[in-house]
Amino acid sequence: MKRLFPFLVCILFLSYSMAYAAITGKISGTVIDSDTGSPLPGANILIVGTTMGAASDLTGNYFITNVPPGVYEVQARMIGYKNVAVSGLKVSSDLTTTLNFEMQPTVLEGEVVTITAEQPLIQKDITAKMSVIDGQAISEKMPVATISDVLKVQAGVVEGEDGSIHIRGGRTGEVAYFIDGVLVKNILSGGFGSTLDVNSIQEMSVLTGGFNAEYGDAMSGVVNIATKEGSKDVGLRIQYESPMLNESPYHQADWVLETDLVSGLTDAQKMAFMDAVRDSAGESAYEHVSVLDSKYKDKIPLKILGRFNGSVSGSVPFLPKLFFFASGVYGNENSYLPWGFDLERQLFSKLTYRISPQLKTTLSYQYSWDYYQPYSHRYKYYQYYNKQGLGDQPTIRTYTDRAALSLTHTLSQSTFYTVNLAYFYRNRRRAIEARTVVFDEETGAFITSDYIKRAFVFGREGDFWYGDDRDWYRYNTTTYNAKLDLTSQLHANHQLKFGFDLKQNNIFRHRIQRSWEAAFYHRLEYYDRDPFEGAVYIQDKMEYDFMILNIGMRLDYVHNNDTYWENPGNIQYVDENNNFHFQPQVDVPKRIQFSPRIGLAHPVTDRLVFHFAYGHFFQSPSYSVLYRNDTYLPNLEESDPILGNPGLKPQKTIAFEVGGKYRITDNVAIDVTGYYRDMRNLVTTQYYARAPYDYTIYINQDYGRVKGFDLTLTKRYSNYISGNLNYTFMVAKGSGNDPLTGYYYREEEAYLRPKREIYLDFDRTHDLSMNVDFRFPRNFGPTMFDIQPLARTGINILYSMASGLPYTPENRYEATFDIEPNSERKGMYSSVDIRLDKRFKLGGLDHVFYLKVENLLDSINDRAVWSETGDPWDGGPTTSTTKDRQANPSNVGPRREIRLGYYIQL
Repeated sequence: MKRLFPFLVCILFLSYSMAYAAITGKISGTVIDSDTGSPLPGANILIVGTTMGAASDLTGNYFITNVPPGVYEVQARMIGYKNVAVSGLKVSSDLTTTLNFEMQPTVLEGEVVTITAEQPLIQKDITAKMSVIDGQAISEKMPVATISDVLKVQAGVVEGEDGSIHIRGGRTGEVAYFIDGVLVKNILSGGFGSTLDVNSIQEMSVLTGGFNAEYGDAMSGVVNIATKEGSKDVGLRIQYESPMLNESPYHQADWVLETDLVSGLTDAQKMAFMDAVRDSAGESAYEHVSVLDSKYKDKIPLKILGRFNGSVSGSVPFLPKLFFFASGVYGNENSYLPWGFDLERQLFSKLTYRISPQLKTTLSYQYSWDYYQPYSHRYKYYQYYNKQGLGDQPTIRTYTDRAALSLTHTLSQSTFYTVNLAYFYRNRRRAIEARTVVFDEETGAFITSDYIKRAFVFGREGDFWYGDDRDWYRYNTTTYNAKLDLTSQLHANHQLKFGFDLKQNNIFRHRIQRSWEAAFYHRLEYYDRDPFEGAVYIQDKMEYDFMILNIGMRLDYVHNNDTYWENPGNIQYVDENNNFHFQPQVDVPKRIQFSPRIGLAHPVTDRLVFHFAYGHFFQSPSYSVLYRNDTYLPNLEESDPILGNPGLKPQKTIAFEVGGKYRITDNVAIDVTGYYRDMRNLVTTQYYARAPYDYTIYINQDYGRVKGFDLTLTKRYSNYISGNLNYTFMVAKGSGNDPLTGYYYREEEAYLRPKREIYLDFDRTHDLSMNVDFRFPRNFGPTMFDIQPLARTGINILYSMASGLPYTPENRYEATFDIEPNSERKGMYSSVDIRLDKRFKLGGLDHVFYLKVENLLDSINDRAVWSETGDPWDGGPTTSTTKDRQANPSNVGPRREIRLGYYIQL
């Protein structure tokens, strides 16, 4: 804060005349006489219901900048001509919407020609691969529940084994998420740092290729989310979605007996597949317990399973220039796995005050609280042993606070600048509530606890366990963000944008991983750090009939505010008296990186556009790998210690793509894009066998190369049908999958680590998704008993199919030294999701009932497999664990889930 405070004072002093513009778009075009074709200077172009507008110049051209994403009615007015009103015009973030007017002469004032706009299938100023998803489609049509659900069906996006998001072969954490133009990041480990109800989304755009210089802290892609805001019209939505109505197959005793694993076996043979842990009466020790009946029920004030959400918007009474939007979520869900749950609480609010036509201020606030218990198959019977006082499982509580104060000032028709002050706090804790951990308040060192020691149910280490899960941690992260952007339309062909972004971070982390020996602890982490980040960029968007060119440069600055060992392979020594010492550390240098970006679109005809993009993209390693084991000098006597490295360099990706978009018919278009990505300085871990102690430390050494192409086929709504198809072919290879790759090759296995490219864990050669929406209007279909059952009915079908993820096979009967890592593939992924809804009017409100089914065909999709068999539930003949232990239900994705929902909407 000391570094940021003077800047904040200056910003606050100037803020009365400034404004924050969320991610916005532009409307431009020409106005001509319909009879002569001559340009009409001085025509007034107005966005109805707003104060935004422009006047055409001497050549008939006009533009309106700083337009929030949404659907508008735009009017052209001029004395001596009929007014022209265009309704349903959609504006998207960062893009130019072209709207030309042909005005008819008239002698009567007030005549209006009304036209319905048609969203173009080909957006000519997109210079790299970009998907734009309307918020209404997400919340009211698609069978999705989260932002990740929407992302994973986009071209170029792959879902990893653990549900993580990877874009074009990049690692998890390489995607930047922006909400209303503000980066929302988990600064400790990377990735999306918050949650957001999909009903709050106005528009979501996904940039999977090159992106402009204004975007940083990302190497793979950018997700831009614009949230809804209030207007003079009152809006209301109240929704309830049921929990899973069908019973999970894993919520019953001896569930393995219902699988194909026992097909064709005799009754005697099937006994080996029964639940392995039995009570004194010989019955299965497994019992499903709902969270409503568990010891956590006191945390559920409204004891109903399912998910409630709602929103309300409008203007504040007696303050006609002040508008509000607020939404909330209250959810209680049991896991579909044998045990576990998720309790979700969320609030989002947004105040917009239009002080004058030139000045607008926005204040937004988001709060979320998530209480989660993850499933661990090793502890499948923990509830049984917990009743006997023999162990417990942790819960994970995540709490976030996010606030942004924004003001918007338009200097002229062509120039506006923005300022945003944001605060983001994240707190996360993993612990067993019934246990206590005592530690030194200054060093964080473990003193004592009442955690119960782990034990093996059958005396075999790989089989079921009881006792306590002892991985205990807590952390807090805080980011203060000041961001300024200036946009100026220099003339009709050049839009210049300049800005800078400052972030002051604070990171506190405390983790104690106790060993399973009586009083020994290891892997202590305890640090409090204040890294600083800054960036400045400039870019020019040049728009001509034959070319749209985005060219920019970004400078990123990072100060980790710590010390490090210059030579990670030499961090210790023993003096002449045989005393152990660490080598001295030096200050981490300040890192500065330049990132050139260029994007080109070439409209060949009104049906065909080619595009090309090239850029350098940098991202600092996550702070969890920089500061691991920081603050104190680590204990190298630990078992296999891992050391952080604050001196790591930024990771780098060089990416380019080329493609084209072609409008096949008036309602169908295709987009094909080929790409290549070269990734360098990726973080990995390196094992060093040094005297007197061995250790593993993070270094910049990994690399990767990704190549492939995306194909997107889009059908605009016509004949009651709309939809899109996304297909990706990709080959993602590299030297390592994540920063811990090198840690798994240590001691006698260190020399086995491949020195060549292998298929990465998240490589899917083929990935296809198809979304088809059938939507029937009012007064459609046959009438039965004065009712039209098909009228205002919709059916949305989402089909996904993908190649299996790679894995490393193992044959325990033969030597494994020559086995190629990730040389085999898991089973293919396939899923069909549907959403059926019926809408009707009653009491001035829209009432909507819907049925949502995920994984309609109940496909079993592999996530993790046993290395000997490639099967998720069969470890093979040499595995010593029980059949019950081998059949881990979390090794496959979610099974069929059926839900009902209802909402009312004004």
